[in-house]
Amino acid sequence: MDAPLALPANPIPEPDLSQAKLLPLLFDEERDKAEWRVNGVPGFDHLGAPLFSLKRGETCRLHLHNDSDFEHPIHLHGYAFRVLKRGERPLDRPEWRDTVLIGRREAVEIAFVADNPGAWMLHCHILEHQAAGMMGHFEVG
Repeated sequence: MDAPLALPANPIPEPDLSQAKLLPLLFDEERDKAEWRVNGVPGFDHLGAPLFSLKRGETCRLHLHNDSDFEHPIHLHGYAFRVLKRGERPLDRPEWRDTVLIGRREAVEIAFVADNPGAWMLHCHILEHQAAGMMGHFEVG
């Protein structure tokens, strides 16, 4: 019988939650204008300014709150992250993802190490929501 194959070590750095920077992101809509917003502002108004900035190597915890009646698959470019909580309930096995589905009126907490410098997009993967404003970018320097 052949021995099981050994997998290489995971190159993704594990977030240090004891030193993490906690940042809230609220996703909602302005029905009168048919706009989706991040922290009260449609994404196309964020084009010049980042939603947040991180130092290279810093651990970030994002509290993603969906204050709408729609589900939103939120995607981060350039990063994999751990999904830590759904609502106030910590997950038994925080999985690695690059997209997390946030249910209606649900909050999700994620964490990642900002080890990839640059400007990175964050957006809803429902393209109609992204085009109507549910997007922005963050910077790592």
